[in-house]
Amino acid sequence: MTTELHVSEITGTSEQLLSLLSKLHLSAFLPQGDAGWKAGDFRDIVEMQGVHVFVAQQGEEPIGFGVIRLVCDEAELITIAVEPQRQKCGAGAAIIKKIISFLKALKAEKFFLEVREDNKAAIKLYEANGFENIGRRAGYYQTLSGSRKDALCFALIITQ
Repeated sequence: MTTELHVSEITGTSEQLLSLLSKLHLSAFLPQGDAGWKAGDFRDIVEMQGVHVFVAQQGEEPIGFGVIRLVCDEAELITIAVEPQRQKCGAGAAIIKKIISFLKALKAEKFFLEVREDNKAAIKLYEANGFENIGRRAGYYQTLSGSRKDALCFALIITQ
């Protein structure tokens, strides 16, 4: 029997939340050769105006999250992460769908994101949710090895 997956918005900047975000981010990004963000990095982001954090849980266990920033009628996905052993099981899709629903309720019109060009699973997820590739940022991501990877820029026009 599979425990139900649910996604909810989390408010506040508790040390527990910041530590959780850092732990999940590191576990998701380290396997692809990227550095995870530290709790202090997340504190700086979460305390910015217009930032919202969504956490996915399997039962009571946090397994992923998404962080967005909403300014006027446009939103940006700052980061999204799912534990590697839980990837490709619907958690990322659930997070994206929850965020899009949240943005629709707030009458946002556009949702932007960048994704590393070689992150095929994430690209597939975004395209499946209506995002379209609108450009490229050369050398945007730097890996732990020092190499640079292009970012693909995606946008979603949110319909009400």
